[in-house]
Amino acid sequence: KDAWDTAIRPAYATAGNSVQEADFQEVTVDLNQYRRDDCLLIGLYRCEAQCIQGYSVVLGDNNACYDRRLILWKLSENSETLNPAACVPQGRIHCLSAELMEQYRPDLEENMVDQINVSLSGFWLKPTGQLPAGAYGLGILAVNRVNGTKLVNFSRQLLKIEPKKGWR
Repeated sequence: KDAWDTAIRPAYATAGNSVQEADFQEVTVDLNQYRRDDCLLIGLYRCEAQCIQGYSVVLGDNNACYDRRLILWKLSENSETLNPAACVPQGRIHCLSAELMEQYRPDLEENMVDQINVSLSGFWLKPTGQLPAGAYGLGILAVNRVNGTKLVNFSRQLLKIEPKKGWR
């Protein structure tokens, strides 16, 4: 079907929209250095062990100025039945983190016309290795490269990773 598409598009419209192999690193993050703010909008529409897909937009600011990281923190065993909003971390946390590479999202550009440079605010990650089993909360860290503003916000979704099953 793509062979019949002869339209000429800018490079950013077609490049970078394949899955990003994400190498999650174990890090310690001091959330006290970040401002928790709902202006950092997170949309997740695929949240599975082998694929995390969505977008993050900083409302009211130039999105081209931000570097973003996805963080996953392990929840306690009984957190799975809780409301994810009640599982928000504070202070210094030990978590898994991966840099988010820009993905072209024309739908954001069309639907958020009052926002600046949102078209490259998507992400589509595939972890390079097996993440440890358990339930994880998800969040985004965003750092403005121009003025140094550090933002954090958390998704209401949980990522559940089942233990790897052996041969029987």
